[in-house]
Amino acid sequence: MPRRFRRASSAHVILLNLVLSFQAAYAAPIIMMSQNRQSEIDRKHAEYDYRINVKAELEIELLHNKIDALREQEILKLINIIQRLSAHLAPELVAAIEAEHGAG
Repeated sequence: MPRRFRRASSAHVILLNLVLSFQAAYAAPIIMMSQNRQSEIDRKHAEYDYRINVKAELEIELLHNKIDALREQEILKLINIIQRLSAHLAPELVAAIEAEHGAG
């Protein structure tokens, strides 16, 4: 390869290197600003998601308390029904038990 092509090639390589270095130096701050903005947006989304999760957790806890209260009311109603049935059936049971023991 002749010497003048080598010099021309070297000059072109140096110029290309200079252009690419300038482009990288120019683009780097823009890329960094974009990444900073995106990280700020991501942080805000994460904070919003956290608030929603905390609110949902409180709502679920409230629902659990309401369900527990309803179950307690149902249990008290069932106990009341059992007591009334026992009071109603008790005289018959006493008579049946006495008849069974008396016959035996």
